[in-house]
This record gives sequence, structure tokens and C-alpha cells, in this order.
Amino acid sequence: MSNLLSRLEFDDQYEVISEGTLKERFVRYFKDVKAEDLKIDQKIDIETEASFHFKEELLKIKREDKRILIISDYDADGIMALSIMMRLLDHLKIKANYYIPSRSNEGYGISLANIKMAKEYGFDYIMTLDNGIIAHEAIGLARSSGIKTIVIDHHEFVTPVNADIIIHPAFLDDYHKGMCTGGLAYGLSKLFYDDPYSLVLAMIASIGDVVEVFRANRKIIIDGLNYYNSDELVASNIKVLANLNKEATAEDIAFKAVPKINALSRMDPLCNVNHYISYFKEGKLDIAMTEKIIQINDLRRSKTNTMVKKAQKALNDDDFIILESEDYLLGLCGIVAGKLAEEYKRPAIILSKDGQYYKGSGRSYGDFDLYGYLSKYKDSFIEFGGHQKAIGITLDDNGLGLLKDVTKDFKYEGTRQKIKIIRINEDELTLDNMAYIRSFEPYGEGMKKPLFYIDSPNIKGTYLIKGQYPKFSLASGHELFSFDKDMYGEIINGAIGTLDVSDRYRSKITMSLKQIVL
Repeated sequence: MSNLLSRLEFDDQYEVISEGTLKERFVRYFKDVKAEDLKIDQKIDIETEASFHFKEELLKIKREDKRILIISDYDADGIMALSIMMRLLDHLKIKANYYIPSRSNEGYGISLANIKMAKEYGFDYIMTLDNGIIAHEAIGLARSSGIKTIVIDHHEFVTPVNADIIIHPAFLDDYHKGMCTGGLAYGLSKLFYDDPYSLVLAMIASIGDVVEVFRANRKIIIDGLNYYNSDELVASNIKVLANLNKEATAEDIAFKAVPKINALSRMDPLCNVNHYISYFKEGKLDIAMTEKIIQINDLRRSKTNTMVKKAQKALNDDDFIILESEDYLLGLCGIVAGKLAEEYKRPAIILSKDGQYYKGSGRSYGDFDLYGYLSKYKDSFIEFGGHQKAIGITLDDNGLGLLKDVTKDFKYEGTRQKIKIIRINEDELTLDNMAYIRSFEPYGEGMKKPLFYIDSPNIKGTYLIKGQYPKFSLASGHELFSFDKDMYGEIINGAIGTLDVSDRYRSKITMSLKQIVL
């Protein structure tokens, strides 16, 4: 998607909301958001028959001095959920060990090898976090081996596993329906004690897993950010990792903290995520480990940029992007798929070829249910899991052939719908209006940060920051800013972007440019 638009392209892509006051335009922009989705007046505590069974079982484990092995996912949600659960088990003085499988060598989720390991080392219980809901064979082996099983997961399923205890949003009330695993773990921990730092971890998990910012998720994010911002000593490890000089928003956590956490598994086998759990679980500042995580993320960014460029060169005109290569790093397939899906407005699957197998990730676009579309063929795939927006998949040559065959005639008209945008005049760029816009934070999945449009902005000066970032000063004293050097030197007849108050000059409003109209 080009960042430089002609007037005809703008008219074709955008539906401009321009009538009424700014507040009236704003309400029309979010007319599909229900009032009950924004309520945060209920408890996060998960109180169901299964959760009370979970509580009783943990107290029994404590009494009988049993041992638990936790198998977790390797993304930010899995890492945060594991850290929350380990804090709870430490609080209860329950003997527990954890293991996160290698993304490149073992793949996602609990395996038969994990069950054999648990049996060999004498574990009485296995708990899965952010995986396990469709691991029928592994959970079946555990139960037949005399090991009790607890599955805490939020991924899609047709038939859930026959575990001793299952905690899943599908079995909760509407308020808790969309929770990620970190949120579930925190909701369960509330049955035992109040741990504000675990709330911060649940907040990071909810933002990192891109769940809808409604109901329980909204409460976790708002309450978590309030506590995170309450004192400079709170979650000091995360604060140094995020490297912010201001109060954090959900957007800050999404862009400044989550990618660094996810980099730990994305750069596997160069990095073993198991070595970093104590950093998040303990919540103490560790400068050396923080610097190491930042270095790993810098390497991840470099390799991602290289991989995106290679993928772009291989694109064709198909409405469903499927690319495979031995040069693609498995841990980065999801990031690249997401970037391509967003830029080209179509679903994308990126696969890393490893011998006779193809392993990778897919990302949806718009409201397309990627998981639902492909789940009917899952028996022809070696591994398949995920949810509406994202999938993980492993294929052989036959499976790849089938995948390409069932997507070759794919057409998704939803991606052609016009994008809503709010017209705003320069004289409406006021701190009062920004306070109103920010009062609806957190923005995120289901309620994206609103896009605004300034028609014929009155530009007073143009600058190139650090030789690569265009900045446009408005006669009103506010600014337009872009990361796209191609915008520099262009005559801007229309500016499209999101609005914020400047971090440096609190009376100045900045628009982060997404596109300009020439």
C-alpha cells in the first residue's frame, strides 16, 4: 500500500466522516462499539466450577506435597502467563518446574516427549499454558500414565482435550470471553491473593496477544497501566526494557516492550527463552539481562527487514499470499506475514522450509477468519492451530500443494471496503479535544486508534530529522511526522494519521503520518 496517494486513490480508499462536531464525528466513527464492551466495573476473578476445582486442586497439591511441570508457549502471552503462574505457585510454596519448547526444534505446544519427561522425573501434574486445548494425544498419554492434567489456553478448538481441568474463555461468561492466557492466569491467581505485579504481566500479555480491548481485557489493560505508571519503582525491569521517558500507554507497551519479549523465542535457536523467565517472574531490575534482550531484539529487527524485502520480491497478484523459502527464519514468519497482510490488505502465510517440511505462520486481514477458513483441511496438515487472526502450521509437500490449491481462487471482498477516517480541522487540534480522544484509551484490537484527516494542511516548514524522518511544521504550531522518507519534499494536499500530544512539548499536538494526499 503506497504512502503517497492521488486524490482519486484517496476517494477510492477512504470514507470521510466530516459532518457535525468533532465529538459527533468521533461517535459515528466508533458506532459499532457497544457501550457494554467499554465497561470495566466487573471483577477479573475467574469464578466458575472449573476455576474453583483448580483452586481446590492446587491446595491439595500443596497439602500432599505434589509436583507440577508447566509447559508454556514461547510468545509474550505464554511468557507472561508462565511468570504469573510461577509467582502464584511460589506464593503457595508448591513445587513446580517449567519448560518452554524450542520454536525451531520442537515447535509449538506440549508433545509426547514432554509427557515422557514428566513421567521420568516423577511429576504428578502437568499444566499447559497458552497451548494444550487440542493436544489430544499428549494429554491422553499423560492421563494414562497417571499424571493429572490442567489446561489453561485460549486458542480455537473443535473438540477440547479430555483434561482433568480446563480453563478456557469459551467456557466463561461474556465479560471474560476474549481473554488471553496471561489474563486467565491472572484471573485464577486472584482466587488466592492480590499481586499487582502479576496484573502488570497480564496487561502486557493482553496487549501482546492483540486480544480485543473490551470487557475484562480492557479492565486488565487500564488497571495494569495505572499501576505500572503509579511509581518509577513499579515493574522497573519492564520500564528499562521499554525505555520510555513518560507514562506508558497501551500503544507504548505494544511497540516498545512486547517486540523485545517476543524476540526471545523468535531468535531461537540463538536464544533460549527459558533462561529469561526469572527476569519477568521476579520483576527485579537486571541491567545485564535487559541489555541482552535489547541486543537480541536489534538482531531480530535486522533479520526481519531482510526477510520482508525478500518476500516482497517474491509476491504475485494472488489475493492470498503464500510464500516459502529455506532462507526464511521460522521465528520471524509471523512478523513478516503480519507486515505483508497489513501492507497488501490480504491474508498471508510465510513458511520456512526445513528438509521435507514447511513450518510457519499465517496472519489474517480485516475480519477474515483465517483459522476457520483453513481448519476444514487440518487433517491434511501435520500441525495446525491458532485463532481467527493468526495460525501456526506445519506441512509436507502434499499439504503445501493442498494449501495452494484451496486458496488459489480466494477472493475476500471485505478487504476492499473503504476505511473510515475522521476529518479534523487545524483549529480543532486542541488539548481539550485530545483529552476527549484519549479518554477512550486503550485503543487496540476491536477499537483501533482513530485515523484523522487534515485537508490542505497549512505547512510552514519542512525538515528531515536525522537525515531520514520528515517533519512538517504547521502554521498553528503543531506538527506532522513520518518515518517514510519518500514523503519529504512532496506538496501535501491531505494528511492522514493518528494524533498524540507531543512527549517533549506538552502544548503541541503531533500527527503520525500514515499516508499523504498529493
